[in-house]
Amino acid sequence: GGPLEQATLKLPIRLAPRRGMQAGLLLLSVAMGAFALYWIPQELGDSQRFIADGAQGLDYLLNLLPPLIAGAFLAMCAMGIFRSILKLLPGSPYYHLALYPEGLVIRAPFRRRRFGWNEIAAFETIEVKRSGKYGPRYQYFTVARAAADAGRSQELLRVHADEYGGKKSQEDADTLTAWLNALRQRGIGGGLKNGDAIEIPEGFRQTATPLTPRPQQRADTAKTAQEPDP
Repeated sequence: GGPLEQATLKLPIRLAPRRGMQAGLLLLSVAMGAFALYWIPQELGDSQRFIADGAQGLDYLLNLLPPLIAGAFLAMCAMGIFRSILKLLPGSPYYHLALYPEGLVIRAPFRRRRFGWNEIAAFETIEVKRSGKYGPRYQYFTVARAAADAGRSQELLRVHADEYGGKKSQEDADTLTAWLNALRQRGIGGGLKNGDAIEIPEGFRQTATPLTPRPQQRADTAKTAQEPDP
């Protein structure tokens, strides 16, 4: 549907990573991987020549180091390619953030983390400074702590909002933080149920899609709908 149709969706809702960002990361990983494939034979050839010339002890180990580093670099590129391909799959079934009436789910390969609204303290936005070649870079995340540890620094979950939002990094994080806090407030009191229409913030409308409730959820929803009001 168009942007207007995405302004409101019914629970449950899935946020998938932005495809443009993942396509760019995939191309970057492929380019770096191609360089690594060119680099490894060069380093292996040099090492073999030094070893053939009788390198022993520390010299022998030092000559093994460059091809090992090149191999590790290639493995990192392969992981980046694999991760980006998974995120580019339709609906991103292995990487996403899902919102349910009872809480949220953070999905990654081989791992699914569930958090009930009542288990989470209020969401907040944090700034992370990373040093780079051309000066510091700043990333912004939506984070939450366990409700029982609200006064402590240990995070229960962290979401890179810019992966799902289409605005600037800080704006995406602030928007996601406010949106999840509003859902949390409603969810804690049992004020959310499957099928409830939820307004999607503008920056997240391109990545938000409706989720089909699990069979048990559909049964519970149907049962609730059939029950007469007291």
